[in-house]
Formats: sequence, structure tokens, C-alpha cells
Amino acid sequence: MDSTAREVGRAVAAPFGWSADPVKQSLEELLRQARRLRFSDAATEARYDEDRFTSAMVRERVTMAACALASAVLGLWEAHRSLGLYAFPGLMMRLHVVRFYAVIPLWVALCVATFWRGFPRWAGTANAVVTVLSCWGHSFIAWDVLRAFPARNLTGMLTGSTLLVLIVALLMLPMRFRELVGVVVLSLGGTLWFFQATLGGEPVHAANLATADFSLPLLAVLIFIGGWFR
Repeated sequence: MDSTAREVGRAVAAPFGWSADPVKQSLEELLRQARRLRFSDAATEARYDEDRFTSAMVRERVTMAACALASAVLGLWEAHRSLGLYAFPGLMMRLHVVRFYAVIPLWVALCVATFWRGFPRWAGTANAVVTVLSCWGHSFIAWDVLRAFPARNLTGMLTGSTLLVLIVALLMLPMRFRELVGVVVLSLGGTLWFFQATLGGEPVHAANLATADFSLPLLAVLIFIGGWFR
């Protein structure tokens, strides 16, 4: 009787691509949810997000503190070793203002926020906003230096600053995939738009901008792939 019922079930389900086997059906549903990077049940998804973000708070706290410290050390080293920047009035001061009064305070604020018990509920949004603003800050530093030194490699400067921030966010900060996509699009898209809008009409920057317009979207694709499979 049981075997007959199973055969009837398979016959009815086959034309619709359904599975009459409960185990196989459950496995197919789990695989479908894995491809969507989301649980079908809203309560399960909410519990998973809460557990994932809560467990990542120590990692995020240490990462933000390390980023703030590393950026401060780099800024002080730059002030002592990059003497050529002093040849342009106000340049070094602008770089320090962006680094020490914008980027580093954002990272410190995010580090302190992780001690708040309710922060995991807002961590994804907060991480995304801070990452975008930090990337724009580093991009502004690269833009200011490039105006003074047109021979500098723009892609190299952005790779060592803006893209490095994105990679740290990808590896260390808890964010949903859609938030990561928004961060990358706003960070790199906003950077490329700003450089084109302000320097696009100057022939001395044409080669640098062309290289950045080609290489940065390729690097963005790699970040998307890493975010999908992490």
C-alpha cells in the first residue's frame, strides 16, 4: 500500500517538477534557499541574522580599533616622510583633516558602538554607511594628492586605500550581500564619478582616469564574487 501511494505521488508530481520524496524535497528547498542567500521563513532568517551579527561583534570591534590605529600611524608617518606634500600650501593639512577628523572618528565610533547591546540589529546598516564614508574619505585624499602630483598612479593609490577598506569590510564586517553590493556601487561608483566630474577635462589626468575606469569595475566584480561565496 505504501509503495503504491509513493508511486502515485511521483506520477502526480512529475509533470510539475515536484518531488514526492519528503527528504529530497527538503534538500531541494534548502539548496534553493542557499542560492538565494536567505531562509524562506522570516523568523528563521531573523534569528540567523541576530546570531551572525552578535557573534561578529568582537571581530568587528578589534578590526575597527586596528584600522583606526593603523590609519593614525600612517598619517603620522606621512607627515614626517612625505616632505614633498609640504610644497603645496594647505595640502598636508587637508589630508590630516580628512584622516584624523573624518575617517578615524568614524571607525572609533563604530568600535564603541559594538559595546551597545542593541547594536547587532543595526550593525549591517551602520557598517555599510561607515564603509562608504570611509572609502569616500580615502578617495578624496587620493584626489587631492593627484591634483598636486599628476604623475602619481591613481589606481595604485585607490587600491592601497579605498579598495583596501572594501576588502576589510568584505572579510571582517558582518553585512548582508545586498548591503555589500550597495557599498561597493556607492564607494567605487561615487569615486569614479567624482574624479571624472572634477578632473575629466584635464588632459594630464586622462590616462590615469582611463585606467581607473577600466580596472576598478573589474575589482568590484571580484568583491561581489567574494561577498556571494563568503
